[in-house]
Amino acid sequence: REREREREREREREREREKKRVREREKAILAPRNENFDKVNHRDASAFVSIHTTVDEPVTLQYPVEFLNSLNLTELPPHNSFVRKGPHIILLKNLDPPRLWNGTKLTVAIMTSHVLEATIVIGCRQGEIAYITRMHLITLNAPFQMKFLLFPVRF
Repeated sequence: REREREREREREREREREKKRVREREKAILAPRNENFDKVNHRDASAFVSIHTTVDEPVTLQYPVEFLNSLNLTELPPHNSFVRKGPHIILLKNLDPPRLWNGTKLTVAIMTSHVLEATIVIGCRQGEIAYITRMHLITLNAPFQMKFLLFPVRF
């Protein structure tokens, strides 16, 4: 009888954990601007610095590195990206369709300086592990082309 009660308590705890996981999958931080989001999202985080350069050498000489690093383009994460274990990240590039699309929501499990291990949170691939590496990305809609080495995700 005592074992039955203990098993029932364990099943109840598992149901509560599953409810919490479902609620977490549906949560999001809403902010009107990237700067507001960044202020909210940097608690207990590790910083990953991207490498910004320009594609054309004359433009590189024209702008100081500090200016290039200060640019915050909507389609790219900021120069200093802050990552924490646990919270959701959003993929910004199509990496492996139909598994990893622009907008795929993931949860960070392990962080290194070159690779993020994350779990897919929503969709038919929910629960699968994905490995995301830093990538070279080039801006197209800026006054001059810039080349970035960064994780293609928004934290």
